[in-house]
Amino acid sequence: MNVDKILTAVILRILNDKNIIDETDLLDILGELKGNKGAKKPTGATNPYFTVNNMPVNNNTDTTAKNGTILISCFVDNLDGGIADTQKLGEVGSRLEELFDDKPLEIEGYTNYNLEVNSISNPQFDPDDPDEHFITVRLGFNIIKK
Repeated sequence: MNVDKILTAVILRILNDKNIIDETDLLDILGELKGNKGAKKPTGATNPYFTVNNMPVNNNTDTTAKNGTILISCFVDNLDGGIADTQKLGEVGSRLEELFDDKPLEIEGYTNYNLEVNSISNPQFDPDDPDEHFITVRLGFNIIKK
C-alpha cells in the first residue's frame, strides 16, 4: 500500500476546501490554507497550518484489505495572553468532521470503502511552541487494492 497516495488525498481535500457557496469552509474559518504531509510542521511555517500523518497500517494477511489511522493536525496562533483560540479550533474540528466522516477518498489503485472520524482532540499545547495551540483529528480508514 502506498501511504503517500492516502496522505495526498487527505491534504488535497483540506487545501481545496474553499469558495464553497452557502457553507463555512476551512478558508472562511482560517483565512488561508497551508499544509504538508508528515508529522512535523516545517521550521518557519506560519499559522494556520495543517499536517497530515499516518499511524502504522494493520495488514490482514488473508486479504489485500488494510486499515489504519490518519492524523490531521491544525495549528493556530494563540489569542492574547497565550490563550488557545478554542472557537477557531472548534470550528476547524467540526469542518474536518464534515469533510471526512463517511466520505471515502478517491485513491488511485485502491477502493477506500470506509472512512470515519474517530476523535477530535481538545486544544493541545507544545511547550516548545508557546505561541500556538493545535487540535488533532483521527481518521480511521479501510482500503483494499483494486
